[in-house]
Amino acid sequence: MQPSSLWERLSPEQQDDFAGGLLNQYFERLGTVAQNLDTWSIDPTSQLAEDNAASALFRQMSFELHYLVTNSLEHLSVVQSFWNRGSVPPLTPFTLIRSAIESSAYGVWLQEAGTLSARLIRLLELQWDQRLKVDTYTKAAGTHTKALTDWLEAVLIDTKDRRPNLRQRTINGLPTLTDLLIKTDRIVTPNAMIGGSLRGACARESCTAISTSPLACVVKLRCCSRTEPR
Repeated sequence: MQPSSLWERLSPEQQDDFAGGLLNQYFERLGTVAQNLDTWSIDPTSQLAEDNAASALFRQMSFELHYLVTNSLEHLSVVQSFWNRGSVPPLTPFTLIRSAIESSAYGVWLQEAGTLSARLIRLLELQWDQRLKVDTYTKAAGTHTKALTDWLEAVLIDTKDRRPNLRQRTINGLPTLTDLLIKTDRIVTPNAMIGGSLRGACARESCTAISTSPLACVVKLRCCSRTEPR
């Protein structure tokens, strides 16, 4: 079988050198993103300002994006700390990377929609799904907060209905993470050096497999290695 990428044509030693250099480049970017986040300001004429105005009744779009980026950065910063000290645990990084993939995917998905209405309904779907998860946990713990859930549902529906073209839509339409990652994989360009086959959806599943089952890890990685770039 012919190598499907430049990566597969390298010797193990060359792969190690390349991967180390690539990781260092990405970790440098993390620092830049963190600095930009600390000084983040929103241009009043920007798309984000428009999104914020439409979502002003509850958590605005910028709040959710800031949270998702921060979540991703914090998880990856722990991976970076392992790398910098030269002692990387065999399993922990995959759980951290999986969380970073998920948060990043939500952020890309929220902002890639082409219209204000499309971005707004995605935001409301995500916020409602988050609240339903909390509702489930509090109910199981005997500290149910139904009144707060009912209030938030009313606020989100009110936000939606202020745009006539969304009045027939529901806030229960959040896609599964796998479907969402497939959507964002069409937007985010993978590194060509490693063939472009290990995309977000497959990387997340691989991280999950590595964290939970050695056999599932082997099967999943083999499946990913046979996936042709889309």
